[in-house]
Amino acid sequence: MADDKDKPQPLARTLGGNESTCPVPNAHDKTNEAHYFLHQMMEHYHDCDRFRYSLSAYLQAARAVTLLLQAEVAHRKDFAMWYAPWQQKMKNNPDLQLLNSERVRVVHKETLVPASTMFFGAFEYGKEKFGFTPLPLDPMQDSVSALIQSRAMFDREKYPLVSPSRAFNCEEYGLTRTWSLPALKGGELTDFCTRTFASITEVVSAAHAWCGAMFEPTITCNHRSHEYRALRESMVCPEIEKAWEGPPTERVIPRAHELPLLLFPFENAKSLYTVTQKRIARGWVSNWRSSYWRDKYISMLVFSIGGRRLHSQNAVFFDYTQARIEPAKRP
Repeated sequence: MADDKDKPQPLARTLGGNESTCPVPNAHDKTNEAHYFLHQMMEHYHDCDRFRYSLSAYLQAARAVTLLLQAEVAHRKDFAMWYAPWQQKMKNNPDLQLLNSERVRVVHKETLVPASTMFFGAFEYGKEKFGFTPLPLDPMQDSVSALIQSRAMFDREKYPLVSPSRAFNCEEYGLTRTWSLPALKGGELTDFCTRTFASITEVVSAAHAWCGAMFEPTITCNHRSHEYRALRESMVCPEIEKAWEGPPTERVIPRAHELPLLLFPFENAKSLYTVTQKRIARGWVSNWRSSYWRDKYISMLVFSIGGRRLHSQNAVFFDYTQARIEPAKRP
């Protein structure tokens, strides 16, 4: 009967596949963990706290990979000779040097708060058209609130950056955020993490091969930062897409005597306009309540109030519990 130590462990068997056993299961699994947190950074790119927490977790998991690798394989004959060139290569890699120093920082010294900037301006067909960059963006502010605030600031100008009715070529306001570190000199942070992940995966793959196993990771997921760094109006306020499609679709009427149309979706926000029974708002209203602000608020792009066309500051919010929303009458 074989000793328990000779039996394949569940993790090693799972990672190695049905017909083999992974020789470095802890390093292999930690690589998968780092990959997971890399994608968490991408998924939560516009949520400042979730992004920072995922970044911290990635740094710790990524740095632990080679430490676990050494612990698992050091007992094998000639490991030190095989590993020395890899170790030197990693020491000469500036990205991995920064990875290690930032990991030490978040574990032993302080919370990591990356630098944050943005492009803000007009987008057309989902692409940046023209605008302003780099603009400072508080690293403790979510991108959604930054988008709404920046839109309010630029939309009050006499000549706003986009059409008030968003009717031309799928135009809309939007921002492209950039997270970075001083050592990256403006370089994008998830691109840096993607490079370090590739370097670490290369070592783990080589270790599998040296142990007589196979590990050829095929990255089929999207690591291109431009795919998730942009946040556009239509991603937050679906009425923008309705405006692209044609004339106003809704009328908003107060349930009581009047209804304020607000600049922001929260209590005591500035009221831009007041809708009454005789001064009805026509435009495009969101068809769902957002998870980005309190349930009772809904967003709207106003075309006219009391028959008077608006040419700026027409992106508003209102308390839908105090309003009647009806289909707009076609002109």
